[in-house]
Amino acid sequence: MMEKHLGRGLCLGSVLILLLGGTGWSASLNGPALYAKECASCHSKDGRGSLEDTTLTVPLPDFTDCSSNSSASTSDWNDVITNGGAFMGLSDQMPSFGEVLSPEEIRTVITYVRNFCQEEGWPSGDLNFHKTLFTSKAFPENEAVLKQEFLKGKKGTKEWTTTLSHEQRLGARGEWELSLPYVVKETREKTTAGPGDLSLEYKHVLSTHTEKRALTAAALEVVFPSGDHDRGLGDGTFKFEPSFLSAIALHQFVLQNQIQAVLPLDDDQADRQMRYRLAGSYPTSLLRHDLVPSLEVEFRHNLQGESNEVLLLTPQLYTGLRFRGHVALRIGAQIPITGTDPFHYRIGAALVWEYLEGGLWW
Repeated sequence: MMEKHLGRGLCLGSVLILLLGGTGWSASLNGPALYAKECASCHSKDGRGSLEDTTLTVPLPDFTDCSSNSSASTSDWNDVITNGGAFMGLSDQMPSFGEVLSPEEIRTVITYVRNFCQEEGWPSGDLNFHKTLFTSKAFPENEAVLKQEFLKGKKGTKEWTTTLSHEQRLGARGEWELSLPYVVKETREKTTAGPGDLSLEYKHVLSTHTEKRALTAAALEVVFPSGDHDRGLGDGTFKFEPSFLSAIALHQFVLQNQIQAVLPLDDDQADRQMRYRLAGSYPTSLLRHDLVPSLEVEFRHNLQGESNEVLLLTPQLYTGLRFRGHVALRIGAQIPITGTDPFHYRIGAALVWEYLEGGLWW
């Protein structure tokens, strides 16, 4: 429902029916009855949308399309039905029903509409928690991410990395992601620049629990030695990076976890390593565009050679740049706390665009 044309239904014709047919609501009306009375005139009885109403000028969503039906959270559905499409930056032909439907009736309609998706396995949008800078999320998405990092290294070195990532869902529970970095490294002697190591990842959701707002997933990332190793722009070896991902909401507080192994083919070129990441976030409201402060904790442990362990902290802040939250910005700073410091500090920023939900500018 929160796709590009989300909420461009439950149309103006529904309001006319209310005005002509009275506004009295029977507590006995169940989901099918409520939907048939007020929604089917625009969305059709089968939920696929109908253009028989000539007052409509926008396409209607297909509620039987599980990819869009499952992607929005209950809060997003509720906001559109209660306040109308314009409230979420969508078409004003989706009227508000907050004054004619009780909260319980709106929840009943949402449950019924979601059941138009007949395929099993699609994770609920209630499990789609905010992305953090370094901890991968378990929920599969359709996103484009532009990430910029500045690293202040040892002995006066500086490094700028710009990474463009494309994420796309595969079926109900899968996602593939392609990432290409561009690296600029500066030392006291020279500056080098060029593409870094390309990576390709597949992620699959293992389990979901909508009521407890929890999910788990597994991922495998393959890093290709596409960067020029001799110029310091890549590791010079293939790396395999399997991960276990999990997330859970504890009231308003959200915890996301990633356990990742870094396994290079050539141990002389890159270290074998374990990484443990835990991210805690506290959304300030249910609206997707509001501020979300987060803190990531990362522990790295080398699996070869001399012990080289480090603990990193990354305080950060997320904010939506569009009212629906489909375009958002996250910025933070990563600081080594204990262990062998790999660098002085790292500053990161990520522009996230859920491209199926709307354009960059609307």
